[in-house]
Amino acid sequence: MDNIIQLQSTLVMIFQTDEIPIPSLRRIEALNHLNRTYKLQLTQQVDPFMMNQNQLILRNGEFFHDDVLYLIDEIQIDSRRLIIKMNATSEIIDIFFNIFREELINLDVRKRKCKLIPLITTYDTSCVCCLNFNLIEYIGGKNINSLTEKIEEKIPKYDSKISLIPASIKFKIDYFDIPAKIRKNKITLSEKNLIIEYREKTNPEDRIYFTSSPTKSDTHLEILKAFEDYITV
Repeated sequence: MDNIIQLQSTLVMIFQTDEIPIPSLRRIEALNHLNRTYKLQLTQQVDPFMMNQNQLILRNGEFFHDDVLYLIDEIQIDSRRLIIKMNATSEIIDIFFNIFREELINLDVRKRKCKLIPLITTYDTSCVCCLNFNLIEYIGGKNINSLTEKIEEKIPKYDSKISLIPASIKFKIDYFDIPAKIRKNKITLSEKNLIIEYREKTNPEDRIYFTSSPTKSDTHLEILKAFEDYITV
Protein backbone atom coordinates (compact mmCIF):
# COMPACT_ATOMS: atom_id res chain seq x y z
CA MET A 1 0.00 0.00 0.00
CA ASP A 2 1.39 3.38 -1.00
CA ASN A 3 0.56 6.77 -2.51
CA ILE A 4 -2.16 7.48 0.04
CA ILE A 5 -3.97 10.66 -1.03
CA GLN A 6 -7.25 12.43 -0.31
CA LEU A 7 -7.49 10.97 3.17
CA GLN A 8 -10.61 12.31 4.84
CA SER A 9 -11.76 11.63 8.38
CA THR A 10 -15.24 12.16 9.76
CA LEU A 11 -16.11 12.38 13.44
CA VAL A 12 -19.72 12.12 14.62
CA MET A 13 -20.75 12.83 18.21
CA ILE A 14 -24.22 12.55 19.70
CA PHE A 15 -25.00 14.45 22.90
CA GLN A 16 -27.96 14.84 25.22
CA THR A 17 -30.81 16.73 23.55
CA ASP A 18 -30.31 20.53 23.65
CA GLU A 19 -26.78 20.14 24.99
CA ILE A 20 -25.33 22.13 22.09
CA PRO A 21 -26.17 25.86 22.43
CA ILE A 22 -27.41 26.56 18.90
CA PRO A 23 -28.93 30.02 19.69
CA SER A 24 -25.62 31.11 21.24
CA LEU A 25 -23.66 29.88 18.25
CA ARG A 26 -25.95 31.63 15.76
CA ARG A 27 -25.01 35.04 17.16
CA ILE A 28 -23.01 37.25 14.81
CA GLU A 29 -20.28 37.57 17.47
CA ALA A 30 -19.95 33.80 17.72
CA LEU A 31 -19.86 33.27 13.95
CA ASN A 32 -17.31 36.06 13.51
CA HIS A 33 -15.12 34.48 16.21
CA LEU A 34 -15.18 31.08 14.48
CA ASN A 35 -14.40 32.78 11.18
CA ARG A 36 -11.44 34.69 12.64
CA THR A 37 -10.09 31.63 14.46
CA TYR A 38 -10.66 28.90 11.86
CA LYS A 39 -11.84 30.80 8.74
CA LEU A 40 -15.09 28.82 8.95
CA GLN A 41 -17.86 30.19 6.78
CA LEU A 42 -21.56 29.81 7.53
CA THR A 43 -23.41 28.15 4.65
CA GLN A 44 -26.41 30.28 3.74
CA GLN A 45 -29.48 28.73 2.18
CA VAL A 46 -30.97 30.41 -0.90
CA ASP A 47 -34.24 31.17 0.90
CA PRO A 48 -33.54 32.49 4.43
CA PHE A 49 -37.11 31.65 5.45
CA MET A 50 -36.37 27.96 4.81
CA MET A 51 -33.22 27.97 6.93
CA ASN A 52 -33.15 25.39 9.72
CA GLN A 53 -32.81 27.46 12.87
CA ASN A 54 -31.71 24.38 14.82
CA GLN A 55 -28.71 23.62 12.61
CA LEU A 56 -25.48 25.31 11.59
CA ILE A 57 -23.31 24.23 8.66
CA LEU A 58 -19.81 25.71 8.56
CA ARG A 59 -17.39 25.05 5.70
CA ASN A 60 -13.95 25.74 4.25
CA GLY A 61 -12.06 26.17 7.51
CA GLU A 62 -8.41 25.82 8.49
CA PHE A 63 -6.69 24.30 11.50
CA PHE A 64 -2.96 24.58 12.25
CA HIS A 65 -1.27 21.97 14.43
CA ASP A 66 2.49 21.71 14.88
CA ASP A 67 2.91 24.21 12.04
CA VAL A 68 0.95 21.99 9.64
CA LEU A 69 -2.21 23.25 7.93
CA TYR A 70 -5.23 20.93 7.92
CA LEU A 71 -8.37 21.76 5.94
CA ILE A 72 -11.77 21.58 7.59
CA ASP A 73 -14.25 20.52 4.92
CA GLU A 74 -17.40 20.89 6.97
CA ILE A 75 -18.81 21.10 10.48
CA GLN A 76 -22.49 20.35 11.02
CA ILE A 77 -23.97 21.35 14.36
CA ASP A 78 -27.49 20.81 15.66
CA SER A 79 -29.07 20.56 19.09
CA ARG A 80 -27.55 17.16 19.89
CA ARG A 81 -25.16 16.24 17.08
CA LEU A 82 -21.76 17.42 15.91
CA ILE A 83 -20.19 16.20 12.65
CA ILE A 84 -16.67 17.22 11.66
CA LYS A 85 -15.13 16.37 8.28
CA MET A 86 -11.44 17.10 7.76
CA ASN A 87 -8.66 16.28 5.32
CA ALA A 88 -6.64 14.77 8.13
CA THR A 89 -6.22 11.65 10.22
CA SER A 90 -8.59 10.74 13.03
CA GLU A 91 -5.83 11.65 15.48
CA ILE A 92 -5.81 15.22 14.15
CA ILE A 93 -9.59 15.45 14.13
CA ASP A 94 -9.61 14.41 17.82
CA ILE A 95 -7.06 17.12 18.63
CA PHE A 96 -9.15 19.67 16.75
CA PHE A 97 -12.35 18.65 18.55
CA ASN A 98 -10.78 19.03 21.99
CA ILE A 99 -9.83 22.62 21.11
CA PHE A 100 -13.08 23.38 19.27
CA ARG A 101 -15.08 22.02 22.21
CA GLU A 102 -13.62 24.69 24.48
CA GLU A 103 -14.52 27.34 21.90
CA LEU A 104 -18.15 26.18 21.87
CA ILE A 105 -18.34 26.12 25.67
CA ASN A 106 -16.94 29.66 25.87
CA LEU A 107 -19.44 30.86 23.25
CA ASP A 108 -22.39 29.48 25.24
CA VAL A 109 -24.14 32.48 26.80
CA ARG A 110 -26.52 30.40 28.91
CA LYS A 111 -26.16 30.55 32.68
CA ARG A 112 -25.63 26.80 32.77
CA LYS A 113 -22.95 26.27 30.15
CA CYS A 114 -22.76 23.09 28.12
CA LYS A 115 -20.21 20.40 28.93
CA LEU A 116 -20.27 18.65 25.54
CA ILE A 117 -19.60 15.14 26.78
CA PRO A 118 -20.80 12.81 23.99
CA LEU A 119 -23.07 9.83 24.54
CA ILE A 120 -21.42 8.11 21.57
CA THR A 121 -18.60 8.91 19.15
CA THR A 122 -18.17 7.30 15.74
CA TYR A 123 -15.57 7.66 13.00
CA ASP A 124 -15.39 7.20 9.24
CA THR A 125 -12.30 7.24 7.03
CA SER A 126 -11.90 7.34 3.28
CA CYS A 127 -8.83 7.61 1.08
CA VAL A 128 -7.47 6.96 -2.39
CA CYS A 129 -4.42 4.70 -2.48
CA CYS A 130 -2.48 2.16 -4.50
CA LEU A 131 -2.83 -1.44 -3.27
CA ASN A 132 -0.66 -4.39 -4.25
CA PHE A 133 -3.46 -6.51 -5.73
CA ASN A 134 -5.78 -6.31 -8.72
CA LEU A 135 -9.49 -6.74 -7.99
CA ILE A 136 -10.16 -8.12 -11.47
CA GLU A 137 -7.84 -11.05 -10.79
CA TYR A 138 -9.15 -11.63 -7.26
CA ILE A 139 -12.90 -11.31 -7.85
CA GLY A 140 -12.76 -12.90 -11.28
CA GLY A 141 -12.01 -16.48 -10.37
CA LYS A 142 -12.24 -19.34 -12.84
CA ASN A 143 -15.85 -18.94 -13.98
CA ILE A 144 -16.19 -15.17 -14.23
CA ASN A 145 -15.58 -15.00 -17.98
CA SER A 146 -18.52 -17.23 -18.84
CA LEU A 147 -20.73 -15.24 -16.46
CA THR A 148 -19.72 -11.86 -17.85
CA GLU A 149 -20.26 -13.11 -21.40
CA LYS A 150 -23.85 -14.05 -20.53
CA ILE A 151 -24.45 -10.67 -18.87
CA GLU A 152 -22.89 -8.75 -21.74
CA GLU A 153 -25.36 -10.39 -24.12
CA LYS A 154 -28.22 -8.75 -22.19
CA ILE A 155 -26.79 -5.22 -21.96
CA PRO A 156 -27.63 -2.68 -24.73
CA LYS A 157 -24.50 -1.89 -26.76
CA TYR A 158 -25.69 0.99 -28.95
CA ASP A 159 -23.55 -0.29 -31.85
CA SER A 160 -20.48 -0.36 -29.57
CA LYS A 161 -18.46 -3.03 -27.82
CA ILE A 162 -18.58 -3.37 -24.02
CA SER A 163 -16.55 -4.99 -21.28
CA LEU A 164 -17.82 -6.06 -17.87
CA ILE A 165 -15.22 -5.50 -15.15
CA PRO A 166 -15.55 -6.54 -11.48
CA ALA A 167 -14.88 -3.22 -9.77
CA SER A 168 -15.43 -3.37 -6.01
CA ILE A 169 -15.55 -5.25 -2.74
CA LYS A 170 -18.30 -4.10 -0.38
CA PHE A 171 -19.19 -5.35 3.09
CA LYS A 172 -22.40 -4.29 4.80
CA ILE A 173 -22.03 -3.63 8.54
CA ASP A 174 -25.12 -3.99 10.74
CA TYR A 175 -25.28 -3.31 14.47
CA PHE A 176 -27.23 -5.44 16.95
CA ASP A 177 -27.34 -6.05 20.72
CA ILE A 178 -27.20 -2.26 21.06
CA PRO A 179 -26.47 -1.10 24.63
CA ALA A 180 -29.39 0.24 26.69
CA LYS A 181 -27.71 3.65 27.09
CA ILE A 182 -27.83 4.17 23.34
CA ARG A 183 -31.38 2.85 22.92
CA LYS A 184 -32.80 4.88 25.82
CA ASN A 185 -31.36 8.08 24.32
CA LYS A 186 -33.06 7.33 20.98
CA ILE A 187 -29.76 6.96 19.12
CA THR A 188 -29.85 4.91 15.92
CA LEU A 189 -26.82 2.98 14.71
CA SER A 190 -27.42 2.95 10.97
CA GLU A 191 -26.05 0.41 8.53
CA LYS A 192 -22.55 1.25 7.27
CA ASN A 193 -20.28 -0.08 4.55
CA LEU A 194 -16.65 -1.07 4.08
CA ILE A 195 -15.73 -0.43 0.45
CA ILE A 196 -12.72 -1.04 -1.78
CA GLU A 197 -13.30 -0.07 -5.41
CA TYR A 198 -11.38 1.08 -8.42
CA ARG A 199 -10.96 4.84 -8.46
CA GLU A 200 -13.13 6.39 -11.11
CA LYS A 201 -11.38 7.34 -14.35
CA THR A 202 -8.25 5.30 -13.60
CA ASN A 203 -6.78 2.29 -15.37
CA PRO A 204 -7.51 -0.88 -13.31
CA GLU A 205 -3.99 -2.08 -14.09
CA ASP A 206 -2.67 0.86 -12.03
CA ARG A 207 -4.38 -0.63 -8.92
CA ILE A 208 -5.62 2.74 -7.65
CA TYR A 209 -8.58 2.40 -5.30
CA PHE A 210 -11.11 4.48 -3.43
CA THR A 211 -11.56 2.96 0.03
CA SER A 212 -13.81 3.76 2.97
CA SER A 213 -14.78 2.24 6.30
CA PRO A 214 -16.57 3.23 9.54
CA THR A 215 -13.30 3.31 11.49
CA LYS A 216 -10.52 5.60 12.65
CA SER A 217 -7.87 6.27 10.02
CA ASP A 218 -5.18 4.09 11.62
CA THR A 219 -7.63 1.19 11.80
CA HIS A 220 -8.70 1.82 8.21
CA LEU A 221 -5.11 1.48 7.00
CA GLU A 222 -4.71 -1.71 9.06
CA ILE A 223 -7.79 -3.14 7.31
CA LEU A 224 -6.33 -2.34 3.90
CA LYS A 225 -3.07 -4.01 4.91
CA ALA A 226 -5.04 -7.09 6.03
CA PHE A 227 -6.68 -7.23 2.58
CA GLU A 228 -3.28 -7.04 0.92
CA ASP A 229 -1.85 -9.79 3.13
CA TYR A 230 -4.84 -12.07 2.54
CA ILE A 231 -5.19 -11.59 -1.21
CA THR A 232 -1.49 -11.77 -2.08
CA VAL A 233 -0.71 -14.90 -0.05
